Amino acid sequence: MLRKSWITLGLAVTLLVTFTVIVTAQQATPQPTALAGSPPAQIEPITAVITQQVPVSLTLRISGATGVQTVTVPVLLNLNIQVGLGRPLTSAFGISVVAVQTQATSTPTVNIVTPAPATPTALPATATPALNSPATSTTPITGTPTLTTTVTPTVTPTPTRPVIIAPACPSPGTVILSPGVNQVVTGTVNIIGTATQTNFDYYKLEYAVGANANNDASEYRYFAGGSTQITNSVLGAFDSLELPNRAYTLRLTVVDKTGNFPLPCQVTVLVQNP
Repeated sequence: MLRKSWITLGLAVTLLVTFTVIVTAQQATPQPTALAGSPPAQIEPITAVITQQVPVSLTLRISGATGVQTVTVPVLLNLNIQVGLGRPLTSAFGISVVAVQTQATSTPTVNIVTPAPATPTALPATATPALNSPATSTTPITGTPTLTTTVTPTVTPTPTRPVIIAPACPSPGTVILSPGVNQVVTGTVNIIGTATQTNFDYYKLEYAVGANANNDASEYRYFAGGSTQITNSVLGAFDSLELPNRAYTLRLTVVDKTGNFPLPCQVTVLVQNP
């Protein structure tokens, strides 16, 4: 872009300094009379100064860690050009000079036009703007910078499901499988197990306060039961919401039609409600 501006400026200077010199003296009367014995007229060297400001734009491409940033810098280019004639112009350059006699003293008017282009003087060395290197440039870079953030993921360990240890039950037809020994229970919990017996009549589920409560019937309270034999399935539901948080003993008893029953199966659990 800067080179194109210099070419355009050179053409403009060439057109401005292309002129033909015609020297004509004007007098009050329309019919001039040549002066006899007048010396040949000539034009002394003259100098013209051309001052011009040319706006240009400089585009910089700056490489960085986040990529290439493009910066456009407006620059006002000051031009100071001097144009002049190298030597006096005489008739050798094709100039027609006519001297006239006037009735009154007047200052002649000189119109200058030349048929041949003149060579302009060299441009000042300061016409070329100085550019700072990308490393030391103080021009602010426009645009939104890109921030790179390293995110360290937080790994949440998968909780390990507690191992349920079923209680040791004395009869294979009277078994509690879940909850296990000293298992923490909250809210309503299903009691899973087996309730079968020869000449089966019914089964019942009871609870007592404290761990490993004895078989005293007065200490136990009924909470579930059934008249259908169950094998490895839900026997009933234990609702602990109304109970204080502490240890309890759950008991399963399977009764036959004669009213007899084997030793019950019991397990201690820990109730912890919010």
